Amino acid sequence: MRKQSPEQTIKTLALIFMVVAGPVILFGFYQSSIAMKLLTQGVKTTGIVTEQIVSTSNKGGRSYTPVYSFKTQKDKTVTVRSSTGSSLYKKYSKGSAIPVIYLPDSPSLASIYDHTLWLMPLILILSGAIFFTIGFKLKGNITTQSNLEKLRYSGIPIPAKYVNVKAGWKVNRQTSFHIICEALDSSTGQVRQFKSPAIWNGLPQGILPGCIITVYVDQSQPSRYFVDLDTATQKVA
Repeated sequence: MRKQSPEQTIKTLALIFMVVAGPVILFGFYQSSIAMKLLTQGVKTTGIVTEQIVSTSNKGGRSYTPVYSFKTQKDKTVTVRSSTGSSLYKKYSKGSAIPVIYLPDSPSLASIYDHTLWLMPLILILSGAIFFTIGFKLKGNITTQSNLEKLRYSGIPIPAKYVNVKAGWKVNRQTSFHIICEALDSSTGQVRQFKSPAIWNGLPQGILPGCIITVYVDQSQPSRYFVDLDTATQKVA
């Protein structure tokens, strides 16, 4: 099987993060709607833990999912398994009392009545938002870089002097690098620093101390620029 390039891997990761984010956020809002309904219409009682289901992650962390029974106002016994597992539920051992809140008309819709009633939906929504943000930024970086390359034809060329190399992302055991160069900004009279696009396959030929690299700056938005590594020359500024 052909190995993906780092750029392709980043595109795939961006898509995965954004696709996963949707269901996670939706499930978080679904759980929060249940929590709201329980808090406004539910009845509080005390149940007994009948079973504690323990699951272990690949990293060794443990999650606890209590199964508990309680009696409704109509003296009906209901057994419910917690819809979520958490390390916070470790304290609810088998046979111990557990605070419960349930809907009188639908007692099977019940939850452990503690701070996790709101905490779990909040964690899901925030996790989904983080996933989406990461995916969006990864995708945005690739799209932005593609757009910046067009400045070769419309930007103002500025000769910048090579300064150093900085390590960037590590993908598929490959580390990217960025060329850092500097030029005098005539509008401010100060030295401005520029960072090249990510380089994955080693430094291009001609990138040596003292070389000059052309940077194309957007006329209407000077914060946008493109460092054209193909223009590196051995002239000293």
